[in-house]
Amino acid sequence: MEESRYIEEEKKNATLTSFKNTIDLIYTKICNQKALPKLSKAASEALYTGISKNYDNLNEESETQLIKRFDSLTSDPLFSVDSLKGGLSSKDGVVNRLSKSVQIFS
Repeated sequence: MEESRYIEEEKKNATLTSFKNTIDLIYTKICNQKALPKLSKAASEALYTGISKNYDNLNEESETQLIKRFDSLTSDPLFSVDSLKGGLSSKDGVVNRLSKSVQIFS
């Protein structure tokens, strides 16, 4: 966190652009310009991460393909209620969920 305290303007703008692109893609292609369905915080975080890491390829995909990927993420056992009961913040759990999301959206 300390390394980002005095972030360069160019990097800050690139991060902001990436964030806006990710949100726009989710809103327009996955949610059909409606509110995001109710998701756990872990699933939401994974969705944003998976899409932002693979944005260039995903931006070219159809809405149908993206919705299939989204459904795959939300139905994955790592994001089940039982799996999330074990604790959301364990490092291994977080890494596994985010890695799975990047894999699903690759």
